[in-house]
Amino acid sequence: MVSGFHRRLIVFSGPPCSGKTALAERIAFRTGIRYFQMDAVRMRLIPDGRHDKDQRDIAYRAVHLMAETILLLDQSAILDATYGPAEHRRELEGIAERTRAQIFLIECRVSPETAVRRFEQRKPGHPAIDLTPQRVAEHVRDFPYSFEGLVVDTEASFESCLTQAEQYIIASRPIQARTWSRPPQTPTAKPEASQLRSPDSSHSPRRYVLGCQELEVFAVAGGVFRPNLGDNGFKVWPEPFDNAGHEFGEYF
Repeated sequence: MVSGFHRRLIVFSGPPCSGKTALAERIAFRTGIRYFQMDAVRMRLIPDGRHDKDQRDIAYRAVHLMAETILLLDQSAILDATYGPAEHRRELEGIAERTRAQIFLIECRVSPETAVRRFEQRKPGHPAIDLTPQRVAEHVRDFPYSFEGLVVDTEASFESCLTQAEQYIIASRPIQARTWSRPPQTPTAKPEASQLRSPDSSHSPRRYVLGCQELEVFAVAGGVFRPNLGDNGFKVWPEPFDNAGHEFGEYF
């Protein structure tokens, strides 16, 4: 995977037990980008705390302070937290604006049943000690997905999820400013086959080769449809790629 990114906030978000930590740790290992997990920071700051909302807010602020410091050194950071509350999303968006950083958002999805099973299989000592099976299921059912970046269904194999995350970080654009903290939106419906056209208006899709990855792109009314990326295998972006495919290399 390509390393050496500058001023990127790579955010792994999602409910408890959705697989975000496993993906974030592997991406951090492969890239060498500094990695901050909110629950781990909370345990170090307040080891004998109540782990209530006030203490979670303290941990979020600590993670954001460290991330902002890293960005001001022209480096990148990987952040791992639920990011359910809009206030934490807004705070991170503000940091991105102040430091002129780009946010790449990876939202992890999972079923309540799988999340509870993963929770019950966790080894002792996990920092999220305030959770119970019931709370895990509730968090999964109620999580406010934004669908602004990449949504990964972690019911799939780990390697498949990792590949999707790597492709997104390397080959896609960051989320637009101040869109993540907006109220949750219904995901864009998958376009019908009759709506699909290639960027040059021919009947076949345009393919771009990036390293060992081959990405297939269709332009559609109002955006770009990529069958191999995004929520349930698709994502409609607000602006089409140009014919030269510059967007794939723009954010290296």
